[in-house]
Amino acid sequence: YVLAVPEMERYFIYARHFDRNLFPECLGDAAFYAFESPDLIHWSRPYKVFDREATGFWADMDYWAPECHAYKGKYYLISSFRAAGKLRRCQCLVSDSPRGPFAPIEAEPVTPPGWHCLDGTLYVDKKGNPWMVFCHEWCQVFDGQIAAVPLSDDLGRAVGDPIILFRASEAPWRGDSMRAGEHSGLVTDGPFLYRTPAGTLLMLWS
Repeated sequence: YVLAVPEMERYFIYARHFDRNLFPECLGDAAFYAFESPDLIHWSRPYKVFDREATGFWADMDYWAPECHAYKGKYYLISSFRAAGKLRRCQCLVSDSPRGPFAPIEAEPVTPPGWHCLDGTLYVDKKGNPWMVFCHEWCQVFDGQIAAVPLSDDLGRAVGDPIILFRASEAPWRGDSMRAGEHSGLVTDGPFLYRTPAGTLLMLWS
C-alpha cells in the first residue's frame, strides 16, 4: 500500500513480509514496517512503525495487507490480525505521523465478532461518515462477501450493524471453476474504493 503525503513531499509503503536477503533487519515478529521515498524510485531502508510487544496488542499472527490512510489530521493503519483460538478480524491503529509509532485505538477489532474477516479499507461517504469495507471470508461462508460497517469518528469501533454489499458469485466474469468442498470456495479479497472526478464510485477488488 502506497500513501502519498504531499505536505511532507514523501511517499510511504507499509508492509509486514520481506525478502530477508534484501532486508535482514526485518525480523519475523508481529510488527509493521514502512519505507519512504521522495520520488517512488529511491527508497529508504524499512523501519518499524508498529510493534506488538510495545503495546501489548492482542494478536500475534496474520498481519496481512496493511493500509495507511490520512483522516482528520491523523494517520490510520488498517490491517487484518489473528491470535491462536481466535478468528481473523480487522482493526485500526493510529498515529500522529505516517512514520508511526502506531497504537491501537480500542482493545477490540472493528469487524463483527464471529466473522472471519480480512482486508479492511477506509471509505468516507458523501456525508463525511467513515466506514470500514472488508471481506467476510470464503473459508467461513463459502461464497465470499464484501461487507461494510459504519465506524465511530475516531475509527476505533463499529457503530452499527454490518451490511453485505455483494458476494463473489455475483461477479459475472468469475467463471465456474470453483466447486463446493473442504478447500474450495468463491473468494473475495482486497477491496479499495475510489471516487472519480465525475462522481462515480468505483471499487477495485479481486
